[in-house]
Amino acid sequence: MPRDLGERAQDFREQWLAPFGGWLSELIMTLSDLTGIWDIIILSGVFVGSWIIMRTSPMEISLILGFAFDLAIPLQYQNDEELSSRHEVHLQNYWRTFMIGCIVEGVSFFLLHPDLFTLIVCVKTTFMLVIWLSKDQEGLQIKPRRSSKSGRNEPPNSRSRSRSHRSSPSDSSGDSESDSSRPSRRSSSSKTPSNIPPCKHIPDSYKYLKRAGYEDPAIAGMNLTMNQADEDKAKKMFDGWTRERDPKNIARRNKEYAERAKKAGWKPTSSSNSNRQSGSNAASTSSQMPQSKYVSDAYKYLKRAGYDDPAIAGMILSLNQIGDKDKAEKQFKSWAREKDPKHIERRNIQYAGRAKQAGWNGSSSQPQSQAGAGDSGSKTIDDGPSNMPISYHIPTSKAYQALKKAGYEEPAIAGMIIGMNGSEEKQALQNYKIWTEEKDPKQIKRRNQQHGERGKQAGFPDKNKMNAASGGPPSERIKTKLGISVGSVKKVENILNSKDFKKKITSEEKKKILDILKNPKSEKEIMQVINKLISLGINIKQPEFQDGWGSSDGKGGYRDILIRDNDRNMLIRSMGKKGQFSKEEMMKWDKYLRQPFSRRELEETVIPFAKRIDAYIGEGYHGTGPHRFRDEWLQSIKPRIKERSNISTAVLDQAILYVVNMKDPKETQSTVDRWLKQGMTKEEIQQFSKQVDWA
Repeated sequence: MPRDLGERAQDFREQWLAPFGGWLSELIMTLSDLTGIWDIIILSGVFVGSWIIMRTSPMEISLILGFAFDLAIPLQYQNDEELSSRHEVHLQNYWRTFMIGCIVEGVSFFLLHPDLFTLIVCVKTTFMLVIWLSKDQEGLQIKPRRSSKSGRNEPPNSRSRSRSHRSSPSDSSGDSESDSSRPSRRSSSSKTPSNIPPCKHIPDSYKYLKRAGYEDPAIAGMNLTMNQADEDKAKKMFDGWTRERDPKNIARRNKEYAERAKKAGWKPTSSSNSNRQSGSNAASTSSQMPQSKYVSDAYKYLKRAGYDDPAIAGMILSLNQIGDKDKAEKQFKSWAREKDPKHIERRNIQYAGRAKQAGWNGSSSQPQSQAGAGDSGSKTIDDGPSNMPISYHIPTSKAYQALKKAGYEEPAIAGMIIGMNGSEEKQALQNYKIWTEEKDPKQIKRRNQQHGERGKQAGFPDKNKMNAASGGPPSERIKTKLGISVGSVKKVENILNSKDFKKKITSEEKKKILDILKNPKSEKEIMQVINKLISLGINIKQPEFQDGWGSSDGKGGYRDILIRDNDRNMLIRSMGKKGQFSKEEMMKWDKYLRQPFSRRELEETVIPFAKRIDAYIGEGYHGTGPHRFRDEWLQSIKPRIKERSNISTAVLDQAILYVVNMKDPKETQSTVDRWLKQGMTKEEIQQFSKQVDWA
């Protein structure tokens, strides 16, 4: 059955508008979202309207309009230093065609009739638009995906028929393959040992690879390699390995992939026999942990401290990357001795994300009694080379090997991974495809220099420095940018699980909201969730949702002051203008300034720092006091008190700071009522004027 128009319109958005990017696609998609009209219809309306205007305008106007439209497309990237380097190939292809079109227009202006000239302008502008729309953001041809791959348009009977016909993994790779090249179904199958990591694309990979002559360590490495690739590529690799008949190539692969498995932490000892003898269940192999090089019982102690399995996997990976045993043990002790639930929750999220990016997908419920035995049956995890930063969009080892094979040097590979970490997933995958498929030695040399410089600036070959330069997992960066703290997600979860909200929201909606809050893919996605929560009466960006809000500062004060985003950004910009701070120092300050402060901490730390960098922190930082006065109420009374007492904003802030911190809330209310009716006394105004200079 042919697809309906709505499905075709959606394909047009996903396969053409979104990949080519830019202001035109953003404008069209935004209008489509607002109006509900298909993107193709809006684009057609823009095209027809532009064509009519240019065809009916005088020659000079038509020339200027066409020229401006053709320039507006590439200049959105050309004038941005970062985007211009990212879209270099795209721009190069566009400018060449643009110059040829301008020459043709210039000649036609003097030689042709106005009607014919405006037609040429329209054709040229249309041609330029088609060129831009047909290329992605790296200047490569957009290739619409084939609908047959997903099976979406196949009749149900054809899909079930293809599934029932599949007799071996290699059958699915192509119908043209001869029967003689496929492993026979009648042959006896080899049982997969428990210490061999399973292949997610080919269930019986061990049986066929073993039959082809490969050893267990090599098969483990091959399965890991296939797990890092997509399904089509994995099946192609598998077919090549199982068809191999040359003993030299088999021996070479045995050595190569065994070494790869060893680097990933795979151990040749099998736990299947011991499990069978002890009568234990299959949980020891379903819950799989990486092995720690420095701490033998790492899982047991971290589990006892309250960490989840995914986080423990990420922690062990982090320990394995530390080259110094003493430092690794010191780091481990700080984790194992942690008692603060907020820090444990934060690490659970942080290190679970890292384990997930490295390919860990083990059970989250391993019993503590199996912690020691779990290592022997552990699933190996892709942790990447020790001199490479963690890659969050593509498994680190996979990215490193592919870029190395393409001809890039290690500093450049590190810079490329850092660059991909700073991009959204879609853009990162596009850049990765361009880089790995590059054949031009000049482009490879240029990128080696460009990205190599970025890698060195980020701290190559120091893995920790490069990870710090990446800024952490994209999901954490998105939440940090939007001011969503780690603890706020748990607070939202507790509210949604309360009795009051059981009737307001379904379990499916609740699960979707929490999943996005914990691991958002984009700002747009998490903003939709934030708006949904606001409609339910939960504003996650309110101060009380921030980690540490209302806690004691240890000196009699309460942390009830949050620095506004605009003021925080201004402070960071002032640091950059000073030129005295490194990128790492600026990132640390940015993180520090996002947490709640008490008035004492603000006066002793933040205000002096702002003066040091010649910045003004702003006004209104007085907090809500230990009695938690509503901020809306405070904001409503401030203009009236200021007008009644005829004082400056700085004096008003000191007055509010004083009154909200009174011991008796009734005294606060009576003082505010007096100020609203009579204004402040001269003594009070003088008292507040002598307080610390907040500017």
